[in-house]
Amino acid sequence: MSTNNLYRGLFELLTLPQGGDGLLATQGNRRELLSVARMEGCLPELYARWAAASQLSPSESVEHEQIARRRASAAEVLQALPRGCLVANVGGARRGAAMLEVLVPDFAAIAPLHEAVGRLGYRVQGAGEWLVPLRGAVHRGVATFRYARSSAAQGAVSIEVQVGGVALDERRHLPFADLAQGAARLDGGLCRALEPMRELLRRIAALGAGAEPVTVRQIADLHLLLKAAGQRIDFAWLQAQLERHEAWAGLRQIREAIAAKRLGALLSWGEFGRLVEVGVTRAEALAARRARGPRLAAIARSVFEALPSVRDNDIAARLARAPWLVSRVLQAGYRVRGVPVSTRAFDAPRFLRIDGALYLATGAGLMLLSLVDLRDGARAALGERVRSGGRPVVLARWSAGRPRTR
Repeated sequence: MSTNNLYRGLFELLTLPQGGDGLLATQGNRRELLSVARMEGCLPELYARWAAASQLSPSESVEHEQIARRRASAAEVLQALPRGCLVANVGGARRGAAMLEVLVPDFAAIAPLHEAVGRLGYRVQGAGEWLVPLRGAVHRGVATFRYARSSAAQGAVSIEVQVGGVALDERRHLPFADLAQGAARLDGGLCRALEPMRELLRRIAALGAGAEPVTVRQIADLHLLLKAAGQRIDFAWLQAQLERHEAWAGLRQIREAIAAKRLGALLSWGEFGRLVEVGVTRAEALAARRARGPRLAAIARSVFEALPSVRDNDIAARLARAPWLVSRVLQAGYRVRGVPVSTRAFDAPRFLRIDGALYLATGAGLMLLSLVDLRDGARAALGERVRSGGRPVVLARWSAGRPRTR
């Protein structure tokens, strides 16, 4: 069976009640089918269908059980999330996706989230991407970072936290406030789920910002979202938002994936299909307009991204956290790494200078702002230097009286 026929069969498996029957009846291509289904994010439904027919191998049964544990883990996290959190792609979490996507309005909202997931055994995982304003209020910052449980907690879902909005590209983001309106509270919990129209906007933004190709799963999820939402999607509003934020790249990615996987004949997207075609033209024009020569901040960021991503405290790592260089990158609007060097949670966010480096004190711990991540030993050494070093210089702090987004 050709790869394109596998794509088609997987799409039908995800979107039709009895879809993919012909695909599943062909056992000769099982290894190839598993490989493609894994890459395209279709394993939960494929395993569920095989399990119903008692066709799972022992190793597949183990993975199928792990997906079930992820569903239970996601349900546990959804119940624990505090008020003010928005959950994206709730359906993905409930079917056993490996990642739960959580949005919070600002840096101050990190603390209650950190406390809630910490009670479930979650810890900050690796260095996130942080943008801290060098001037003005700290609350305008944005970030993306992750939580995970220990390797012993097999099947636990990981959590991606997006602070302040959803990234559109390296320097721009879709603000949290533009996504929060109309969000409905999840049954039995305090957090809310994005309403369909804003979920569609978020997905377009996320696909445009992502480096990976659009998968069959993502196309199928768009298809199901459009079908379920029906008349609740205001395409004039959606187009206006895409125009306002110049967020056309995701539509071009969608169009290219549909063409590459030969799925066009299965899609009847009406107004959204026409919007996709408009988006392709707009995205190409926008990319041409933004094509410029590299600047110092972009060059510095690219150079350090080319180095091994996690380092000891060597010369390159020390240069990568030099305040003049980090400040230059932040001032240009690029995000930098936020390397957790202390688990101490701070009651209010602060932008600090400590011992010749820049830090952000958050409710999830103290983050070293750098252009590279550090290994555990180097993190621990820097954490000890912070504890025993000189008095921190507060460059900016949270304004407690600022109205919060509810």
